[in-house]
Amino acid sequence: THLNISGLRSMNNDIMSSIAKIFPNLKAVLLDDIPILEDDQVSVLSLACTNLEILSLLNALRLTNAGLKFIAWNLKKLTKFSIEGNSVISAEGISHILKLRHLRNL
Repeated sequence: THLNISGLRSMNNDIMSSIAKIFPNLKAVLLDDIPILEDDQVSVLSLACTNLEILSLLNALRLTNAGLKFIAWNLKKLTKFSIEGNSVISAEGISHILKLRHLRNL
């Protein structure tokens, strides 16, 4: 199952939790151009949708290295990850993602 909710103007933990409950078997999620997306929401998604293989977070301006660490801990099946457009993420955050053994595209 694929879900593209890019461009949402509103995002919070309740919204992300609802999405995760409705679509627990998601394989791909595009959350691009949601500048208010934060670590907490990504954590909720990664805890509930552990089968994700593709995750795109382009222009997620509030996402930090801690969020990437949480993604790496929980989304072991991730093969494709996109995070461009974020100036807060550093090499430290990317290093967590690079540890994913199935990752083929960053």
